[in-house]
Amino acid sequence: MSLQQRYTDAYLVARAVDGTGQTVKFAGYVVAALLTLIGLVGANRFGAVGVFVGLLLGVLTALPFYALGVLVSAQGQILKATLDTAVNSSPLLSQDQVRNILTGSPLSLQASPDRALDQPPHQPNTSEATQASAEKNCPHCGGELEADVSRCRWCMKKV
Repeated sequence: MSLQQRYTDAYLVARAVDGTGQTVKFAGYVVAALLTLIGLVGANRFGAVGVFVGLLLGVLTALPFYALGVLVSAQGQILKATLDTAVNSSPLLSQDQVRNILTGSPLSLQASPDRALDQPPHQPNTSEATQASAEKNCPHCGGELEADVSRCRWCMKKV
């Protein structure tokens, strides 16, 4: 499994946790509305006390659901923020891969299809290309180097 797929799956989990929190909050609203409605119906039998009890039960039910929903949703948001940091600081991802992961568009990859996304690019075989790219490729793994870097982002060795 590629590194990009791993991050994509992790974002899917983060969105699911966030969505679960939103669903718990919504369920709290529905239960509170039903209890309030039952209180309003009970007003015919118990009068104003029935309305008050229905409203009180509705509020007391909605608050724990809302609090739990906020906590679960916050966990999803924290996971998303952690993933954003990991993706942006990963030395194993190109800028195009970072952009694709963060925007959620894995189909618009700029990388060549014959190269695995989590593998460093290899040096060309011709001696002329090797000499011309000696300053642009890592001497240890052959990965592409950006200008003015002291470490290779593929193998993390000093260049």
